[in-house]
Amino acid sequence: MSKIREGETMLIYCCNCNKEVDCYLTNGEEIYPHRQDLYNLKFYKCPHCGGYVGTHKGKETPLGVIASTEIKKNRIKIHSLLDPLWKTKKYKRKYLYDYISEKLNYRYHTANLKTKEECIKVLDILNQLKGKK
Repeated sequence: MSKIREGETMLIYCCNCNKEVDCYLTNGEEIYPHRQDLYNLKFYKCPHCGGYVGTHKGKETPLGVIASTEIKKNRIKIHSLLDPLWKTKKYKRKYLYDYISEKLNYRYHTANLKTKEECIKVLDILNQLKGKK
C-alpha cells in the first residue's frame, strides 16, 4: 500500500457543510483510533466538521461524498431495499442502477447522494419497483 502523502487535499462535497470542501487525506488511525485493523485504510476528512469518506481500495479516490448522519441513515434504508432486489435475482444490479439513473436524470450511485430529498426520491423509486413483478 502506498504511503499517505501528508497535506494532500481534494475538493469533495461535504453534506454537513453543504458545499465542496478542500478535504485532507488521512489514515484510519486518525478516523478510528480504537481500530488498529483500519489504520492502513485511507480517508478524506473535512477540516471544518470532521466528517470523512473512505477511499477505493489501494487508491486515493473517494468512495463518494462526505455524508451527514441523516444521509448515512437514508443510505442504509436505500440499501435495505435495493440489495435484496438484485441479490434475490429479481432484477440485475446494473438494471437497477440504470433504472434509478433514468428516473433521476443523472448517473446514480448511493455514495453520491447529497440531500434528504434525493434519498427520498430513490426510496420512492425502490418502493415502486418492489411492488412490481
